[in-house]
Amino acid sequence: MARAEREFRENREQWTRRQYGELLARDGERLVLQPPGATDDRKAHLMRAAENMVNRNHATRLAGINRAAEKLLAGKTLQSKNTDLGR
Repeated sequence: MARAEREFRENREQWTRRQYGELLARDGERLVLQPPGATDDRKAHLMRAAENMVNRNHATRLAGINRAAEKLLAGKTLQSKNTDLGR
């Protein structure tokens, strides 16, 4: 878990830039229709989306680590119960 947190802190900006580039490429050139006076900050919108994707991927990774730890602990508990019963 500590390693995942450290890697996230160290690589978060790089991952966000990569996601931003992918979103920008996918979004491509598009016609923007907006009323007069309204602003469409496309770069800010795509950057927020990229940050959200990176954060979601990190949360998924942490959840996987937690699941693996729970399964490992459950296996040890089951193994110790089987040992106690003489199996």
